[in-house]
Amino acid sequence: MSQSKSATSSVKSLLRNLRMILARDIEGRLVELQDRLERRADQFEQSIDLRLDARLSGIEKRLDERIGELTSRLEKGESESRQRLEELASLMSRMETSLEDRMRSLRDEINQQEAELSHRIESRLDVWMQTNDRQIDERMLANDRQIEERMGVIDLRIDQRLESIESGSDLRFSQLEQRVETRFGDIEGQLARRAGEYEAAIDQRVDLRFAAVEAQAAQNFSEHSRAVDIRLDDRQVGMDRRIDERFSGLEERTDTRMEAHELRIDRTLEQNRNDIIERTDLLLQVFDRRLDQQRRSLAGGSDATPPGALGRPNSESHRDLRSGHRQGGVTIYNEIMSWKEEAESGLDKFTADEQEVVDYLLSFIAEPDAQSYVRQHMRRYLGTLHRIPPAQRSGDAVLELGSLTPLAPAIRRFCGYQQIIGNNWWPGDEKLKEKTFERTDGGEQLSIPLHNFNVEVDQFPFADRSFRVILCGELLEHLQRDPLHMLWECNRVLEDDGQLILTTPNIAGCRSLEGILTGCSPYLFSQYNLESSFDQHHREYAPQEVSEALEAAGFEILKLETEDVWRRSNPAILELLSSCGVSTELRGDNIFVIARKAGPPVDRYPRTLYID
Repeated sequence: MSQSKSATSSVKSLLRNLRMILARDIEGRLVELQDRLERRADQFEQSIDLRLDARLSGIEKRLDERIGELTSRLEKGESESRQRLEELASLMSRMETSLEDRMRSLRDEINQQEAELSHRIESRLDVWMQTNDRQIDERMLANDRQIEERMGVIDLRIDQRLESIESGSDLRFSQLEQRVETRFGDIEGQLARRAGEYEAAIDQRVDLRFAAVEAQAAQNFSEHSRAVDIRLDDRQVGMDRRIDERFSGLEERTDTRMEAHELRIDRTLEQNRNDIIERTDLLLQVFDRRLDQQRRSLAGGSDATPPGALGRPNSESHRDLRSGHRQGGVTIYNEIMSWKEEAESGLDKFTADEQEVVDYLLSFIAEPDAQSYVRQHMRRYLGTLHRIPPAQRSGDAVLELGSLTPLAPAIRRFCGYQQIIGNNWWPGDEKLKEKTFERTDGGEQLSIPLHNFNVEVDQFPFADRSFRVILCGELLEHLQRDPLHMLWECNRVLEDDGQLILTTPNIAGCRSLEGILTGCSPYLFSQYNLESSFDQHHREYAPQEVSEALEAAGFEILKLETEDVWRRSNPAILELLSSCGVSTELRGDNIFVIARKAGPPVDRYPRTLYID
């Protein structure tokens, strides 16, 4: 509008040069409008191409990273696992081909939508031009012809540009510069010829109609230009929004499928890893037996280096462990390795009463993976349940910290507690939700409130003396910085004489000693968890440390025991401890403690657990 007013004032003040000023003003406005339309079309093309390239590069990068990761992990396996992982690589290549085909179909769909959009824009621009042409014909015949021809040229340019989008990105970018130069030349020639043709007519009519037409022409031209800008902007915004929505949907579906595929691959890799570990252990056992046989055959006076010692400099202690004979020529190392074959035998045998509990617990679990986990921990669950004191009053309540197990229904049925409260810790602002346990046959259901708080940082969201019993099963070893905070809070929310049932792995057990004697970690579970550090063991405890921590928190130890719930204790380790004059008590692989609240806490930071 400001340019129109400026042109109008210039025309009024310079009537002598009307021909030159009017021609230059109209030509400048048409060039400006044409440039704006071309810029918007170019920006639209670039935005579509950039988004397509970004989506494709992102998917290809993720696929390449995932394939590289799988390849590096597959190269570490044995020959049998390598064949299975090669099948996974083939599956990934097929999936990549499928994704490429889908991206091609997506490009075709986008090109089709662009063609349809260009057709709709062309048709609406034609309607708009016809309507405006009739209005301008009634008011200004000469200017109407000039504007109509200019808009026809612009319309042709838009049609040609949109058609070039459909022809493909390769030809579009290679021929773009040549078409632009050719079109600019044509436009300049057409403008020059048409300006000459209309000069005579404008000169003849300008004196008679200029006063009436001047304001109307400027107003109409600015309104039409603004309307074109607004409509094109709206169309572009709508197209961007629809394309973004389609890309967002595609990305979500691709992510979902990739996550599902990654989960399947991870499960397969985990199974392969377990198979490799088991087979490697068996191979090591066979190798050690053969090595000991060779040592015994060469022990009759040969001073040569025994088999297995070559290529192992600076490992005298390891050789001493393997070559240290016990009665009958059997080594401690050999007994440790041979015990692994039978260490877990018998742990899955239950009495009739225990089998009833086992069947009841498994009846609440439908997923095979969850059932496998519960079966692996079944001995610990049974040991925890039979240590829970029976309910004495109908209002007695139980708090289970770290509620990730199906113990709640068993606590209600076998211990008599009707009020069971759970705890877990998850990200987000949701502080309370309901957790439901339902039997697979639909015959029984139990819902408990599940509170969200961090046991070693947050204050428990319960009043003092709220619970008769607190269960802390396999949680202590997961705490990262302040276990006494949890124990102090347990003391606060327990009733007077209330009981705390605590279980945790025993780092002083026979299994840990086996790890030390064979040069391995004594931890029951020593691996890092890259997804959640809370799901790994940060510190495992000896029975004496657990006892001191509970006494510092104001508890009296009623019973402290250890049981073999993962593997049976190796008799060779117990015999070795006894021969060295070391106690064989409390050598099971898991600690079970029953502690009574005897009074208020006495020591916030015991020196045996905290640095001064």
